Amino acid sequence: MHPARRSLGKLGAPQAPENGRLIDLRADYATSRELLTETGVREARPHDARHTAATLLLALGVDPASWWN
Repeated sequence: MHPARRSLGKLGAPQAPENGRLIDLRADYATSRELLTETGVREARPHDARHTAATLLLALGVDPASWWN
């Protein structure tokens, strides 16, 4: 089974590792939008941030095995 699938809860939503409870995806998205607005960063989807982080880590020479599961 793919590692990403192992982290899904019964409803198919990612679980927070610190408490094992399901993440409220709408609240998470709203929080990320607030943070982007407060910091003056253009609005983007959380998925876009994931790709940006991967690109930056690769550009910095960070070994993908340390962050890519």
